[in-house]
Amino acid sequence: MSSPGAGVVVPRMAATVLLFRAAAGGGPPEVLLLRRNARSAFAASQWVFPGGAVDPGDRVLDPALWRGIDPAALGAQVGHDAATTLGLWVAAVRETFEEAGVLLATRADGGPLDPADPAVAALRKELAARDADFAAGLAAAGAVLDLAALTPLRRWITPESEPRRFDTLFLVAEAPPGQAGDHDGVEMVSARWLTAADALSAHAGGDLTMMYPTRRTLEEVAAARDVPTLRAAAAARGPLRPLVPTAVLDAEGRITEIIPPEGLDP
Repeated sequence: MSSPGAGVVVPRMAATVLLFRAAAGGGPPEVLLLRRNARSAFAASQWVFPGGAVDPGDRVLDPALWRGIDPAALGAQVGHDAATTLGLWVAAVRETFEEAGVLLATRADGGPLDPADPAVAALRKELAARDADFAAGLAAAGAVLDLAALTPLRRWITPESEPRRFDTLFLVAEAPPGQAGDHDGVEMVSARWLTAADALSAHAGGDLTMMYPTRRTLEEVAAARDVPTLRAAAAARGPLRPLVPTAVLDAEGRITEIIPPEGLDP
């Protein structure tokens, strides 16, 4: 991908997670959607998947605190170097834990992590307060990130006309047993588990407002019968092509139309 031209903001690296769970009565799996705070500087009041920007510490997290991936090999698939790739996977887990209360991790011995552990709860509070040393908190909780739980699906980049831009990796995961997920009450003010089809119906009816990549991703996964099938199909794709839509603006700089990236159906 070519570098942004003069005056175009360089996008920040970010990751977001389509976190699924099995539906109680059977049928298609449900995905977690969170509503952003109306005071947010980016995507205010929009319904989104949990996620956020990569922090410097995400790229260099102690190997003793994560397992399950080869960042160099995955980097070839998602178009980044090994350090950035590790950072994306770690950021995906960290932000999903902070915003949705689901931690994709195990104990150091590989056993299931107890989400009620006081050390785990304390780490989430520290993350929400922006006062956390993520590595130290993981060590205190005896937790090791299960990065193999995440499968890359798409790579979306904010239109060049936007003043806040992100190069966002969309990943798929399944919520571990016993971790129900909820909103943090700070960045996210509501949470809903819905099938992709129901979420799209609610969006069409004006109940859920979503950004273009969120809607397109839900359309893509709506036919999935279960999470393993979806993850297997995503893993078999090969290298991800960055998707950069074009935003058409009015005289006041408001988006009036989104032109899909080349090669993606409208």
